[in-house]
Amino acid sequence: MVATALVVSDLHLADGNPAWEPWGAAQQATFGGLLAAAQPGCALASETVELIINGDCFDFLLAAPNLGARAHADLNAAHVKWANIAAAHPAWFAALRGFLRAPGHRVTFVVGNHDLELLYPSIRARVRSAIGAPPGMVRFCLAQRYQPFPDVVIDHGCQFDPYNALAGVWPLESAPATPADLETTDARGLVGPLSLPWGSRYFYQVFLPARLRLPYLDAMLPALDFTRQWGLVSLLAPELAAATLARLAALVPEAAPAMSPATVAGTDDPQVIFAALLPVAQAIMQAFSVLPDGSANMAAASAEGQRLLAALSTDRYAALKELLAYEPTADNQTEDGLLTGVRTYLAQHPTTRFYLLGHTHAEGRWHAGAHQAILNTGTWYPRHARPRPDQWTPEYAAWATRPTDIPYPGHDGRRATVAWLRSEPGAATVAELIAWDAASFIPVPDDALARL
Repeated sequence: MVATALVVSDLHLADGNPAWEPWGAAQQATFGGLLAAAQPGCALASETVELIINGDCFDFLLAAPNLGARAHADLNAAHVKWANIAAAHPAWFAALRGFLRAPGHRVTFVVGNHDLELLYPSIRARVRSAIGAPPGMVRFCLAQRYQPFPDVVIDHGCQFDPYNALAGVWPLESAPATPADLETTDARGLVGPLSLPWGSRYFYQVFLPARLRLPYLDAMLPALDFTRQWGLVSLLAPELAAATLARLAALVPEAAPAMSPATVAGTDDPQVIFAALLPVAQAIMQAFSVLPDGSANMAAASAEGQRLLAALSTDRYAALKELLAYEPTADNQTEDGLLTGVRTYLAQHPTTRFYLLGHTHAEGRWHAGAHQAILNTGTWYPRHARPRPDQWTPEYAAWATRPTDIPYPGHDGRRATVAWLRSEPGAATVAELIAWDAASFIPVPDDALARL
């Protein structure tokens, strides 16, 4: 018997607010196409089909209400957020109900850093209620990793990211959950305080005003790092800078000695502002140890920051080009820390052939040893492909300055990626990345950025 698993991640269904809702009609149509392709007799069908949503299906972080300065998730707020999410997406739940009517179909949710509220039993009960499927068809993986087949491990990936790891939730080196370990009923029980990852607290307390002003800051492909994001804020929204430094001091005490809010008070000079932010960025990277190779990587990051600082002394057109354009390389842009962590796991677990990730919003496939591979399903989140330097035009500069008024002049980087897994008893699992293109699913190249 052939068993199929379809794995997606990072759908980010939020509360419908047009200022930040990433799920729209295009994603909904593609989701319907995916579920239709899994129906009996169709291209992705088999005897059993499990839809696995590998974290950040629901975006409790974006959904109102804003948690402000709180360091922990709040159950009462989580229920308000859930009500807003469910009310904004009736078509999504209806499509999933239709999928689950077919014999042998199941859906499994894995927890991510944007939907850590799924760890609350009462929130899981409300998800089941919104879907309205018969008992046992909606399952939750409450472990960090899920092992649907003996040679496949699925993990959202946030635990490899020190900015967004969930603290105190999963024991180190805990075994993956198997299908028999999944929660299939509305279990009751209390959950202790759920600490918000640093990245979530940063979003609420520091990043949100900048994102509302410049929505593309976290919607570019390849992603803009902290330094480039704040270079853009320094150039285009300098009034946010002084408050940013003060709030960062509260979030990262280790970085406080590097901060000088007084130096940026009352100024709109982007160089002065960015010069104050640069040592803060380096202090944050050091505090979270996100540069694995110590001094060499920190020196490279420092040199990059100084180059961007110099660019801010040029005219706005040239400065924006330096901050937003990118030079293509042979390497996929998924964060090295995640790949390093997964490769370490695979070296210790040689029978695992495929390790599936999400989280980074950068889809692709990487080899790890002779018979092992890492697959990242990316995101269905809207993204703009960054232009190369030779593609930079005044239209890009105008859009970067007024992104809420001017359509993006470049390439749509959005790709609805799915990992298609097929398993038969006694045989190795077959796994490939596919993506929706017009009216069907097509293979995704190993380095998905090569198509941008």
